[in-house]
Order: sequence, then structure tokens, then C-alpha cells
Amino acid sequence: KQYRNYNTNDIINMYICITQGFLTVFSGLPGIGKTSVCNIIGNSLGLTDFGNDEINYNRFVPVSVEKGWSSKKDLIGYYNPLTQKYDKSNRRLYDSLMILNEEKDNSPFPYLVLLDEANLSPMEYYWADFMQIADKCDNSEAYINIGLENDIYIPDTLRFVATINNDQTTETLSPRLLDRAWIIKLPDSDIKEDIPRPVEKILWEDLYNTFGKVPEGKIRNQSLLEQIFKIFQNFGMAVSPRIKINMYHYIATARELMEGNDSEIIAIDYTVMQKLLPKINGHMKLYKEFFDSFINICISSHLDMTKKALEEMKNNSSRNMGYC
Repeated sequence: KQYRNYNTNDIINMYICITQGFLTVFSGLPGIGKTSVCNIIGNSLGLTDFGNDEINYNRFVPVSVEKGWSSKKDLIGYYNPLTQKYDKSNRRLYDSLMILNEEKDNSPFPYLVLLDEANLSPMEYYWADFMQIADKCDNSEAYINIGLENDIYIPDTLRFVATINNDQTTETLSPRLLDRAWIIKLPDSDIKEDIPRPVEKILWEDLYNTFGKVPEGKIRNQSLLEQIFKIFQNFGMAVSPRIKINMYHYIATARELMEGNDSEIIAIDYTVMQKLLPKINGHMKLYKEFFDSFINICISSHLDMTKKALEEMKNNSSRNMGYC
């Protein structure tokens, strides 16, 4: 709040998504502060002040995505059989993977990689090797092959954040990627101060216990969720078991942390916005009945953010040749 005037629930939402999901995508208009918010999060966790007198390195690694990337060779590099050396496309990302491989299960602090302007190239191409790990945020073992003789171990402490723009210069996110990512549309915010310097290093265990651990207890509004799932499925937007599980885990955690008269409804509002609304992609004529029905559900259930987002999509479709 010292650097952006987001409300408390917006901030809690960001940390839950990053902790519970392997990939969190920040979307919004150019200049709204997507990249700087990722830097603020990295600093707030103390990830930019690691090392000693001889070696300095960060556990927050920004990577600028370029147009034309098509494989992990562009993102990380490849083994050159002629020189018998690994040609690194991004030295800092390569070094980060080596550090994590050495740490293995003794990785005490979070490791955050930023893919800036991630959809300048199709993410499911250059990030494909990490896609499988998106399903393994439960402390199970995960490996990635980057062209070396041995696979690289990926501990649970590694997380990716990405920034995207939605215009004619960028690629759309594939349904396969949307199924595995949290999509956060940043609210408008005034910049209050420059990006902070790190104050305290946050242990992964503390971060996980606060924002990742799923408390026990049934969801009171299960029937509302089933109603929402059904309306998406009726209009050809399948809700996978993976998405449902992710939403249930988010709601169970968020309702214990978020402020408001009905924290579970607020949690459902956030998770519908970030897991289901990104599925909407097509001409408004196909979605008219969907929007009318869903907005009525939002009104009766007090899903205020989702209702506002749906109304904005309807209004904006007239400026996008009827597409939403």
C-alpha cells in the first residue's frame, strides 16, 4: 500500500495466486504498472538482496520476452555439440536453475522469475517445458530438461509471474495455458512512491503457511459455484477438474484472510474473475444469452467485481468489431 493504493484484498489476492499457482499473469492497459508491481512483490519478499561480499545475486529474475521466441532455446539456451558448451540465451535464468537444482528440497526462500511482455511470442512454445510443472505445486518432485546430460530439479519454491498486453502486436493465451495460470487484471492505481528496497527476507515456509496452505472446511456457497460452472459449460467453455480444484483451494485460503462482510463471496468473486472470465473469447452475438444470465447470477449473489467486468466486456465489444 505504501507504493500502490491497492486495497488489502487485492494485495492478498496477488500473494495467494503466486503461492498457490506456478504461473501468475498480470494483465492490464499499457502503463498501468504491471512490471513495477512484479518488482514490488519481489522486493517485498526480500528476493533482490541475496549474496555475500564476493557474489551478489537475486532470487527475483526479470526476463524480457522477444518477438519470435519458439522454444526453450530462446528462453534459456542450448547445448552446442561443436563447442561442447552450453550456449546461454539468458545467463541469469540459467544460473537460477542451476542454483535451484543444487538446493533441491533445501530451498529456503522463494525464487521468482518475471516474464515481461510474455505474450510477444506464444507462451506455450517457449515455456512448454515448464507447463507440466504447473500441475505440481504440491511438493511433489518435478524436473525439466534444458539440453544437459541430466535433468534439472525444480523445487516448490520456484514461481513464475508474467505481464501481458492485449493488442494487435501480441499473441493470445492458449486454452491450455489459461487452464494452468492465474490471470490478474490489475486495477487502476496511482503511483505513490518508487519501488521499495527489500527490508526482510521471507522464508518460503512462512509464505506457504500464510497464503498456500489450504484450511479444512466445506465451502458454504458450493451450489453457487456449481451454477457458475454449469453456465460456462453450457456455452462451450469447459471447466476442467484442475480449475475447479484450484478455485476450491483459493477460496478456502482467501476466505480466512480477506476483509469484508462475506469473505467467502469475495473470494469466489476473485477466483471467478481470474480463472473463468479469461475463457470468454468470441463474437458478442454468441455470448448475449450467456452475459444476460451470468450478470443476473452476479447481481443475486453479490459478485460485484465479476458483474463489473462482464459489463465492461459487453461495452468494449462495440469498439472491438463485436468481439469480447
